[in-house]
Amino acid sequence: MSTVIPTTGTDSVTGAFPAPFWRTHLLPVALGCALLTLCSKIHIPLEPVPISLQSVGVLLIGLLYTRTNAIQTIASYLTLGALGLPVFASYTTVGLHTLVGPTGGYLLGFLAAVTCMTFVRDKWLNKPRWSHYVALSSFGTVVIFALGVSWLAHLVGIEKAITLGVTPFILPAVVKIAILASLIKIYQTITRQS
Repeated sequence: MSTVIPTTGTDSVTGAFPAPFWRTHLLPVALGCALLTLCSKIHIPLEPVPISLQSVGVLLIGLLYTRTNAIQTIASYLTLGALGLPVFASYTTVGLHTLVGPTGGYLLGFLAAVTCMTFVRDKWLNKPRWSHYVALSSFGTVVIFALGVSWLAHLVGIEKAITLGVTPFILPAVVKIAILASLIKIYQTITRQS
């Protein structure tokens, strides 16, 4: 008895064509990088770390993307920035200088945040609830702050890092999380009704 392997490119169980790679991987990564770049350009230029909407883009990716696509998106975004493309919030430094400068820990925290968020989401907080979105976004924000402040403390000392790298960001972070979670919940409610 021999096994017949389908050669048509369809799924042998359902008969459906698998989704093209560009649609399941390349398109989400490209759109995510574009979103992060756009969000980075909307910022308040504080020194040494600006307040921007980048974290909103990161949290959105962590909430909605698969783990693989989320990690690929942030890694691609960081690579584009490291290569010198103007994707980060800073206009004065580009390339690797940004990744080893005061904002480097926050940028690398983006990768850690989506990794942690998607892991927790897939294991425990996988219901479409506002409270889950708030919890996951808060967790992602704490991860970003932890890495960002750790790196900034390495450069300027822990007290100054907390004063410059956490204190001005607490209220904006709370507002961003509440708005993001609410918008996702509203979107899901609207799409379920239609």
